[in-house]
Amino acid sequence: MSWMNHLLSRFGIGGARVDTLLPDRPFKAGEQVYADVIVTGGRHVQTIDGLHFVLYCSYEKTEAVERHGDGDDDYFEGDLVDVEYDDDDEIRTYVCHAALAHFQVEHSFVIQAKGVKHVHLNMLLPLTTPQTKGRTRVWLSTELDIKRAVDAKDKDYMHIQASVGVNGLCRGLQQLGFRWYESRCEATKIDFGTQLPFVQEFSFRPEFGFFLHQLKEIEVIFLEQTDGIEILIEKDRDVHGLRGWMSCMDDLAEVDVRCKFTTAELQSEILPSQLYQLLSASL
Repeated sequence: MSWMNHLLSRFGIGGARVDTLLPDRPFKAGEQVYADVIVTGGRHVQTIDGLHFVLYCSYEKTEAVERHGDGDDDYFEGDLVDVEYDDDDEIRTYVCHAALAHFQVEHSFVIQAKGVKHVHLNMLLPLTTPQTKGRTRVWLSTELDIKRAVDAKDKDYMHIQASVGVNGLCRGLQQLGFRWYESRCEATKIDFGTQLPFVQEFSFRPEFGFFLHQLKEIEVIFLEQTDGIEILIEKDRDVHGLRGWMSCMDDLAEVDVRCKFTTAELQSEILPSQLYQLLSASL
């Protein structure tokens, strides 16, 4: 190997490459995922010290800024994607990302020049993995750990669908006349027990039935657990304006509806009536 090739490989030019091949299908939170990771050698032999995988997702932060004032730039970091106006404030929306889980293959191996090695990845998607609705994205980042060289990387987006339990709750709301119309992962400082800086919200509006003239909309959070799902519901979110529900809450004591459904209850035929009782209380 020439000294020039060796030098270039240290900067990632002509070095080993990595490609993670995920199954071509949707996934669900809590699912076991198997993937084939292909490592292809570059122009010369290299030692791979391990493979690192990080599951990421995007989420949104909103910042209210006086039109002639300064915002809290230390807290709101990310890519500016939207600007709206509410009274005297400018509402800025930023898209950031958070790590949901880390996976690692620690054994080292040697990849020959132009050689190919297959590594099998087995990972469990955490229950906190959000659905990829709206602007929410989920992706798996793969990185080769190469001594004295720039690490090779790969990025694969994943389509995350609702779990069986969340689907059951959404069907129950649909039977009550509600229709989903918006979803996003929103930054929050409230502790939901997930160790994450955001929570995913789902907005539903009544189109028929009892709640058509009772509620303008509801904002729903599904907190998946191993033995069921905790559901949090806020009614008439539009009274908070453009900043949204999370921006106006200080703790979970302010939530209108908070209830946990066990796995058995999520499969029950009386689930819609239970949801009706929760939503109709205090109207």
